[in-house]
Amino acid sequence: MLCYKPRYTINLNLDKDTIFFNGSAKESESVKLQGTLEVSAPSNYRYSSTFPINLSFECNLGIKSKDLFYPNHTQTLFKLNWTFNCNFETQNNLKFPFEIKLPGNLPASLNLDDLKVSYKFRAYEECPLLQYTVMTKDISVFRLSRIPRPEYVFTHANTPADLTKAKGKIGDSCRYTLNYPMMWYDMDKEMPIKLRLTLNSDQRVHSVIYSIRQTAKLEMDQVDDLGLKSKYQYQLNTQDAYLIPSNLNEISSQLEGALRNSADSNSLISFELKSNISPYSKAQKKFANFSSNNDEVKIFHYLLVQVAITEGANSEELVSEVIRVPITILPRPKFDLSLSPPAYEEVVSR
Repeated sequence: MLCYKPRYTINLNLDKDTIFFNGSAKESESVKLQGTLEVSAPSNYRYSSTFPINLSFECNLGIKSKDLFYPNHTQTLFKLNWTFNCNFETQNNLKFPFEIKLPGNLPASLNLDDLKVSYKFRAYEECPLLQYTVMTKDISVFRLSRIPRPEYVFTHANTPADLTKAKGKIGDSCRYTLNYPMMWYDMDKEMPIKLRLTLNSDQRVHSVIYSIRQTAKLEMDQVDDLGLKSKYQYQLNTQDAYLIPSNLNEISSQLEGALRNSADSNSLISFELKSNISPYSKAQKKFANFSSNNDEVKIFHYLLVQVAITEGANSEELVSEVIRVPITILPRPKFDLSLSPPAYEEVVSR
């Protein structure tokens, strides 16, 4: 039986293999997924008996064990099963349509060092003492920011990248304006960042460092039982955006200009820095995941800007502060934007 191999073939056709939920686990409606299981036999195949083909769909949570002698933990979060009766007596190609309503609170796909959430179809035949798997097919599930209309996927696909402005102070006198994308649609593209500082005449920018941080928060009942932490921090990328030159003439060339404060007649210096940063470095790619607000695992991202400023005539005093702003990194749905919203993106109530 270990050498058993069926003469028929199976193909699974889905109307989409990427699912986008509309908002967080508490906001999302169910999403309809339609498919067809196609079972084909060779033209010379003669088998008149009816036999069953089983199809399962599972969402599994996998947790890697930290103990060498303890097995990994696997938990099924969602499961559906079908049985299709096949008979090739009159035709050699059989098609079995099916439909799934995926609950809006299912977790998004996830792949971290210790945690994995995966979605898989499996077609199999029940044999004595074992199940023979004929084919498998994975799908991906993502969450988009909530848009209260049925064509939300098309809207996200058509939304241009936009920069948000944040303002504040570093120390007592330095003011900053940070332009950055609060929502970014591509994990593989660099994000533009623009930093503007207004300093006193005796201040200089010593260094600027950008970082992208990912936080995974676990809110599962098994966190303590499985020896997991409730929060995991990942420094996805770090970039030295600016470092003060050693030559004073070079420092002057870095300054965009001098502004005059008419209120107190103190000279102010304006420093402007334009940069691009990738959401992750090559070494950290395996930890990079899209933002997601699930029930079990929440993924958040932040842009960190560490600014160090020298103060005083001799530039001996160093003031450093980290600007921390939230960002949302989402997958960009791919559609022909010249067409109307896709009809199959139907949202149904739970």
